[in-house]
Amino acid sequence: MIPVAEKPSKDIPLFSSSKLLLQYLDFRKLNHYIDMLEEANRRINLVSRETYRDDFYRFTADSLVPLAFGHSLSGRFFDIGSGGGFPAIPLLLASPALFGTMVERTQKKARFLESVIASLQINADVIPLDFTEAVRTFDGPPFSFGSMKYVRLDSRIMADVKRLLVSGGKFFYFSRIDQSFPREITSIPHETLEYYLDGTDVVRTLSVFSFGTA
Repeated sequence: MIPVAEKPSKDIPLFSSSKLLLQYLDFRKLNHYIDMLEEANRRINLVSRETYRDDFYRFTADSLVPLAFGHSLSGRFFDIGSGGGFPAIPLLLASPALFGTMVERTQKKARFLESVIASLQINADVIPLDFTEAVRTFDGPPFSFGSMKYVRLDSRIMADVKRLLVSGGKFFYFSRIDQSFPREITSIPHETLEYYLDGTDVVRTLSVFSFGTA
């Protein structure tokens, strides 16, 4: 659950969706992606049918928050449970030199992601498996970073994440880590970044895990 702010904090940055989108994305490609999301969501229910175009823009902007916090992203990365493409597609559109591997076990969603990659000529591939199964298919050099949004983090996922990353790699988890998580997760060095998006009614959290030193 996203915590409700009792009152706005001056110590927590407030990000504007429109400013994030303008700063990091080509609007022609952004609007093409949103068009594809809207059309596909009517057929395969990528997200709730009550999701509107403005919501998709906000989801996209929220995916760019690691950049807004000054994280420079390069190399290869993986995204767990990509669904409609958040945060992987926005990050790939913002950083064309990246290569992304999106792991999405639902076949219809995986095919949608493949269509976005082809249409927008994005440097990425899709693995239509559960993440635990997908890990066994990875080859080549380790990944520079990983990301996950809308999926609950557990010890098994974290063990596989650690196995895939280079020394000094980062893992961006778009949620809060608290003491309800097992020690295998809480003991890994991580930074908790709180922020507001478009208003100060809720506090959002990005947890950034660091693995070793570069």
